[in-house]
Amino acid sequence: MKKLLVRRVDYDFYTMRLPLSVIRRRKRVVFVHRELEKRHPQFSEKCCADTKFTLRQGKLLAEVAVMDTLRLAEYRKAFPNRHLFLEGKPERAVFARHREVRKVIAMALVALTFSIVLGSRHILFQKNGLAKAEQVETTDTVAATMLLPPESLFLSVLSAVGKKGGRVSSLVWQGGNCTFLISGCHPEDIVPQSVCAVSYANNEPRFELKLPVAYTNALLSGGENHFLPHLRKELLQNGVVILREEPGKRDVSLQLFCSQQNLAAALKVCAEEAEVNHWHERALRLQSGENGYDIKVSFSAGSRFYESQSPFQLVAAYASVFEPKHLPEKILPRVVSADALPARKDKVGEIKRLNGDVFVYYRQQDGRIVCEKAR
Repeated sequence: MKKLLVRRVDYDFYTMRLPLSVIRRRKRVVFVHRELEKRHPQFSEKCCADTKFTLRQGKLLAEVAVMDTLRLAEYRKAFPNRHLFLEGKPERAVFARHREVRKVIAMALVALTFSIVLGSRHILFQKNGLAKAEQVETTDTVAATMLLPPESLFLSVLSAVGKKGGRVSSLVWQGGNCTFLISGCHPEDIVPQSVCAVSYANNEPRFELKLPVAYTNALLSGGENHFLPHLRKELLQNGVVILREEPGKRDVSLQLFCSQQNLAAALKVCAEEAEVNHWHERALRLQSGENGYDIKVSFSAGSRFYESQSPFQLVAAYASVFEPKHLPEKILPRVVSADALPARKDKVGEIKRLNGDVFVYYRQQDGRIVCEKAR
């Protein structure tokens, strides 16, 4: 029996590259749904989609067939109990009533995530690699899903630092990495079972925490041309000093300086202006000092490097953890030099003259006798 093919005019087909941040099933479904809303003009509840996730040359892909629900029902009614395949792609079965999840793909996704976390550039399979992949322990799967997008990573780290009374003196988010310089608490307070070198100053721990961050790169349209002038105006009005601007065709970076009281306002302005003008936060460098903060913010007009919530807004919400600790001032006894002290003298007698004047005689510390007229 020949395969039953869905005619090319009755379906649309899309291939999407998925970021690693959506490796979990629920996030994959949401990502594909959002992409279809952008790519498929008629996509709505009246459409049904058949998605197949595959791994090709180290890239996670989603292959999606979209079909009108009523048209699919006509195929089902005319050819009951027949499997459907795509015209032009006869090997691709679609809209099956019962489909088992392929363990091979699931295990390959786990292996792919591990390769990124460990810095590997290739996924190595032995001759029986796929069979062994099915034996990956559950603990490894849990570890693989710990790769968080930047906004979730900031929330996890900064909230833990705040609860433990620690401070963050430096934060750098760039690409798929994030680095925190933390003091006042210990690595295990932030990330259990973490391995960090810890130094001490006045018995206070200090360490650098480096964590991988899910590197999403969702391609989006937008990017208003007046973004930079509007952002500049709002920053200046909020008392932020602009040190340098680095504009590009589809990206822009600014180096800023602000006081300790203005950190939250500076980051909120950046986040709000980016959202209004359809730009996207790309990177952040924040250095705390005694007089204020050195900040570098970067934006992109064509790509979004986080999922939904603004990373800058989240850092602004935890601005207090970046404030340097102010040690209580010690009250020291006042030391007065001997020259400033009045000379000690002992009264030895007085003389009253006929005109009524009184003269008093004193013995000084060095033994000399002095006379002073009484007032």
